[in-house]
Amino acid sequence: MDSSSPPFRYYLGCILIGAEIVLVENASHIASGGVGGLSIAINAWIPLGVGVLNLLIKVLLFLIVWYATGRRTALWTAISALLVGGSAWAFQWLPLPFHWPLWLAFTVIVTVGYLPTGLVMSRGYSSGGFSAVAQVLVTKRHIPIWVTMSVLNAVSIVLMTLAYGNLAGLLTLFATLWQGPSIEFWTRWTRRVLDGHPAIRHSA
Repeated sequence: MDSSSPPFRYYLGCILIGAEIVLVENASHIASGGVGGLSIAINAWIPLGVGVLNLLIKVLLFLIVWYATGRRTALWTAISALLVGGSAWAFQWLPLPFHWPLWLAFTVIVTVGYLPTGLVMSRGYSSGGFSAVAQVLVTKRHIPIWVTMSVLNAVSIVLMTLAYGNLAGLLTLFATLWQGPSIEFWTRWTRRVLDGHPAIRHSA
């Protein structure tokens, strides 16, 4: 992780993640995996709001990161969680009656849906969700990020299936299978466009 404060793209990425969770994923009942998927599914049974549930889940993840990596990394993980969850909560209040056709929502998710995460991760930060845990485990236990993400996303897939049916679970599965390559693409693309090089900066 960089020693300086995050650039503007970090804040923009977190806000866009919150917007996508509410305006695209929750509205269509298709999740791209991660904590967003968990919060959307749990909200079907415990209607506290996707943004509030997102924050509550990330409190636990924050404690894990704090324990494993130290204060500074945990600080920005907490800020990421607040930005994403707070944005999701705010977007829930917008009077937007637009209903996504299922095919269109799925297309948005698998094409540009992971761009906001790429904006955040392009400088070594995380969105405060599963990626934060994955970054900790790859650093501390040398567990590949894709392994951690696959296991954690499986929970989102199961819960989405139980909450919204087989089609929602199947589309969430397809979205999460595309998650790793898509995040890698958008992270590299962001570095190439904004930093002028594709070099990977690993978080501490």
